[in-house]
Amino acid sequence: MPGHDDSDRAHRAFEPIVRALSSVAPLIHVESNTTKDMAAQEKIEMAPETVFVDMSNLSAGTYVLDEYHSYVDFSVRHILAKSKGKFDKVSGSVVVTPGDVTKTQINIVIDAKSVNTGNKDRDAHIQDSTFFYSEKFPTITYVSNAVEKTANGYVAKGELTMKGVTKKVDLPFSYLGDGKTPMGTDFAAFEGS
Repeated sequence: MPGHDDSDRAHRAFEPIVRALSSVAPLIHVESNTTKDMAAQEKIEMAPETVFVDMSNLSAGTYVLDEYHSYVDFSVRHILAKSKGKFDKVSGSVVVTPGDVTKTQINIVIDAKSVNTGNKDRDAHIQDSTFFYSEKFPTITYVSNAVEKTANGYVAKGELTMKGVTKKVDLPFSYLGDGKTPMGTDFAAFEGS
């Protein structure tokens, strides 16, 4: 585009990813060990979306994102239509500090090469040097340094790094609940908005 260089385009490319991370949704499911019993986990009932659940009683520890129930999706308006996509490979953790929710740490790592819009040509274009430049910058990361309680949930204060550029990003989220699967695995569930 006239008047825009590649760095401007790359920075504009942050916006859909910020929205995607802001909607790390509809579910980031985390668990405290590597047991992956999907059938058992799908039987767990979560709090309804309209209910605020206070996470101050969540057990301290490190919760690892469950690869089967975690995803980041996005929607970008392009020539009047919306193009949707997701990342097929997302990992990370939520570290809960005993008795102090504000010190909760969220770490998300997205494999930039796993972008999937349902169109291989578009995916290849998104991965080139104009946008993600995934050959040189294979991951997109989000690391929070604080969590604040809000009237209807929480907001993580952190940094999003993409294509070697780091920006401060607030990530609103809700805590949906926690418990044990029938197999005895501890879990907690979160949803971005």
